[in-house]
Amino acid sequence: MKDICNRIVAFFADLKLTVTLLTLLAILVFIATLDQVNLGIYFMTQKYFSGLWVWWEITNGFSIPVFPSGLTIGALLFVNLLVAHFTRFKWKIEKVGIWLIHLGLLTLIVGATMTKFLATETQMILKEGSSKNFIENQRETELVFIRKESGFDDVTAISTKALKEGNPIIIKKLPFTVTPQTIFENTQLSMNPILQNQMSGLARRLTVDAMPLVMQDNKRNTPAILLEINHNGSVSKWWVSTGLNWHQPIEIDGETYWMILRYKREYLNVAFYLEDFSHDVYPGTTVPKNFSSDIKILNEKNDILETAHIYMNHPLRYEGRTYYQSSYAENNTVSVLQVVENPSWIFPYLSTLIMAIGLSIHFLIHLKRFLRKGSIK
Repeated sequence: MKDICNRIVAFFADLKLTVTLLTLLAILVFIATLDQVNLGIYFMTQKYFSGLWVWWEITNGFSIPVFPSGLTIGALLFVNLLVAHFTRFKWKIEKVGIWLIHLGLLTLIVGATMTKFLATETQMILKEGSSKNFIENQRETELVFIRKESGFDDVTAISTKALKEGNPIIIKKLPFTVTPQTIFENTQLSMNPILQNQMSGLARRLTVDAMPLVMQDNKRNTPAILLEINHNGSVSKWWVSTGLNWHQPIEIDGETYWMILRYKREYLNVAFYLEDFSHDVYPGTTVPKNFSSDIKILNEKNDILETAHIYMNHPLRYEGRTYYQSSYAENNTVSVLQVVENPSWIFPYLSTLIMAIGLSIHFLIHLKRFLRKGSIK
């Protein structure tokens, strides 16, 4: 047993493993960079740096693992560095620099892993003269039912990740059962001149065609779901889609429930008011020079808590989130802010500082030895 443990430790401490893993990582980054043209950043990172393996789809629905993922290689490098350090290096004062350099590398790997699992990117889309108190995740959607009660909205939101075709969803707050019949990740919607009496709501005039998944970063998919709503045996069918920017009313026992499929929201404790958006170009051209947003942050009483001028490379940092000027729409009247929340943002700076100190100490120790030998001669 002891011999087996020693072999395992020797394997993970081997310098050959380090070289192999670094080579695999270089190959992975090279291939992923080339494939980014087809997949975009989001889907590229999901394919090459998530899970345990990079999968190759041979036929529709059948894939095989062909290469370790970035997550797997990073985990093995972490173990390799940790085991090698504690088996090879002895604690001596002249080795302090080496210890700090390795500690910085370990901190960097831990920070990258935390960023992978904890960091989120959302958007806030603001129209001039209006405010919002929520951000939206453009990669996730939710099915929402709203019932107005005493001037307030009673909201029931169901993540579409929890939906499966044919599986009914029973929610105590709702007097009906919702069953997804068909789920499309991307669709093309068009109005049908022929009335479909077997459908309800907007679906009576709607044609929904499945489309290939769009992977480019500057384009959006239009997911759609065919729902079956059952109330005491009375069944109706509805289409919901992010392409239908409309709340569809469902009448049940004299109550109205408003239904919509929308991008997943996270509500804030403040509201952002867009006072003005500017799109500057270089004189005599249409080349963008600068995008900027003048923002007011309001509390529930519409008191101004803070003002900000957000423009390219100058984001707003507020309550743990960073708001970047990302894009614009509707003839320069709508500002699109990219909102990044990364609890592990300090790790790259911390690891860089630790490694810089370690390199400096290591250099000074060797410089001292060099000067000492020179004085002896």
